Amino acid sequence: PPGGRLWSDFIEVDSGQIYVRRSAGKKGKPLVLIHDMGASSKQWSDALDVLQSRRPTLAFDLPGHGETGAAAGNGPMTLSFMAEKIAEALTTLNLTDIDLVSMGGGGLVALDLVLRSPCLASSLLAIDFWLLAEDEAAALSGDLAPELTPRSHGGHLLAAWMAARDGELYWPWFEPVVDNSIDDPPDLDLDLVQRNAADLLKAAPWHRDAVASATAYDAKSGLRKVAIPISFAPRLGGRHEARCERAKLLARDAKLLSVPIDVLQNGPALLCLLDG
Repeated sequence: PPGGRLWSDFIEVDSGQIYVRRSAGKKGKPLVLIHDMGASSKQWSDALDVLQSRRPTLAFDLPGHGETGAAAGNGPMTLSFMAEKIAEALTTLNLTDIDLVSMGGGGLVALDLVLRSPCLASSLLAIDFWLLAEDEAAALSGDLAPELTPRSHGGHLLAAWMAARDGELYWPWFEPVVDNSIDDPPDLDLDLVQRNAADLLKAAPWHRDAVASATAYDAKSGLRKVAIPISFAPRLGGRHEARCERAKLLARDAKLLSVPIDVLQNGPALLCLLDG
């Protein structure tokens, strides 16, 4: 492995391989990053250089996402299946006592991972955690994952790009109204939108199943059982403040943090959260 920089790797699990971007050469507790539903490890790209300079860092592509894709099994792409495969990959790497950082719906994967392997992680930082009310879950289950069946005229490519663009402006992206607008002056970086659109296209065959499983997941019961410290970190203006506040009340050892809207692009800010 090259010292001082990230490299790509594939970790064997019983149903295939899991893609991971990882670093080595630094001492300390390993840091494991879990991306949002419909995204990939590239979601952390802007912060990875800073993070890996301080800690051994691993950013996985979840099953059904990014470069892992279908390589980790051909069955239903459930949240529990994704957590199980990440747990297997970490076991293969002989990693324990890790710090977990999650984004959005990836927080539910991280939660399930902690519940199935209680000795694996010692803390969780959950950014924009999804603790959904029943009416929210029903709406998101059918529409959060855009319909991207390939079409000969290429309409699915435009649909992915528009969903990625609106996802930077509203949450959820498919309800572009003032009450759902992300409270930040629009500054749409075209490279970021293009990257997110490519992630949506790669996840398209499994994204709907993954979202349906996530929205049906009993996060309330899970949070009551978790013993490790959890920091819920809604991005300011990111529309997840109330969900994170509800989650904080359920977990035994939890706190609520305020983080900037650009925290995924801000490695020093992430380090401050982890060190604090």
